[in-house]
Amino acid sequence: MSDTKVLVVGGGPAGAAAAYRLTEKGFAVTLLERADRLGGRIRSERADDSHYEAGAHFFTNFYPRTLKLIDEVGLSGKKAELANEVFIVRDGRPHDLRSVRTAIGAQLLSPGAKGRLVAETLRMLRHWRQLDPGDIVQAAVLDRGSVAELFRQGPGRELLDYVFQPALNSFLYWSPERTSAAVVPVLIKAAMMLRGMYTLRDGYSELVERAAGRAEVLLGRDVVSISGGPGGCVVRARDRGGAVTEFEADGVVCAIPATGVGKLFGDELGDRRAFLDQVRYSSSVSAILGVRNDGSARNSAVLYPSREEGVLAAMTTTSMRGEQPLSTSVIKVHAGGPVARRLSAQTDDVVASELQRAAGVTVGPGQLRFCQVFRWSEALPEFDPGYFLRLREFERHTTMDGRVVFAGDYLGGPFVEGAIGSAERAVDRLAAQLTARPN
Repeated sequence: MSDTKVLVVGGGPAGAAAAYRLTEKGFAVTLLERADRLGGRIRSERADDSHYEAGAHFFTNFYPRTLKLIDEVGLSGKKAELANEVFIVRDGRPHDLRSVRTAIGAQLLSPGAKGRLVAETLRMLRHWRQLDPGDIVQAAVLDRGSVAELFRQGPGRELLDYVFQPALNSFLYWSPERTSAAVVPVLIKAAMMLRGMYTLRDGYSELVERAAGRAEVLLGRDVVSISGGPGGCVVRARDRGGAVTEFEADGVVCAIPATGVGKLFGDELGDRRAFLDQVRYSSSVSAILGVRNDGSARNSAVLYPSREEGVLAAMTTTSMRGEQPLSTSVIKVHAGGPVARRLSAQTDDVVASELQRAAGVTVGPGQLRFCQVFRWSEALPEFDPGYFLRLREFERHTTMDGRVVFAGDYLGGPFVEGAIGSAERAVDRLAAQLTARPN
């Protein structure tokens, strides 16, 4: 099957996973990436004697596809645990979500709010098998209204303000008003299954680099058009010098954000364009500080409800990777949504200063080793009310002429697990098409 050529467009986690699975099946694969690096929204950076994650930064024990890929590319031995303390702030005080006192007391949630959470958990259990972070469209049956509408009254409002709003804003940069209620049971299941949050000791980007490594990788190639037909596909890409090259292939996996897909296909998308044109992405901005580790800090994550703090979404501190102390603690303070869009227009110094002030982070003389600011105008796709239903319809027609398939977190779920899951399903569909007909 090595004479069958497949092009993968996009070098993020979806594109890298697709390239890996295609080469595993025996196809000859070329991956085209517009940037000068692989990873997309996974971006590991090095500064001083440490590294940190500027984009997606963790995976969990309930990401089976991600864990399988990590194992297959030989990175299991580099898995390192991250935050072991998670707090939500209420009335200016952080409450440890893993403490018995928080669970049985009323400092974070009243008995009424906890009762409503139990009710939502029981409702979620009825749909347990449909709640898959790597194939989120299965929860389409629960896509009725927004999270804000689901919890707008009584004890539900407290639950919204001090659980779901901070969770959505901290991890996905979403607002409850623009998030489908179908996301709630997925989050509850995730919380119930969570046993650990992890990264890779030498950087999360290594997963993407290793997975894509089996393919021919061409960086700095901006794809300008894709045309498909019964006889094959033609992909045109422009290099840094402006020269355009045509690549011919038997099939294509298009693994770029939804906002870039339309310009590549012209009128060939047909009814699929309606779905793609409605996909919106959340924004985030973060200040990442490297501070000399004096041994007092631990790995932790603090979530800030908007009722408590008008700027911050969350602050994480990483001082250890697994059992290994770091000489430099990495503090990441970030904001999402409208705050991120406002701050992104400011200089790096202004962004870092405002985020540090809001978080109450002070760094003594000689303690700061580095400070970097990162802006993500398209951080994650927003799963707004109706998104699951629109996605389910799109998924029924995700192969164009049998030769072009689509992959990405906007199809699988707004997590690395969703990106990898969508890639694996796309590869299976394409492989079935290509092996069923002669070239």
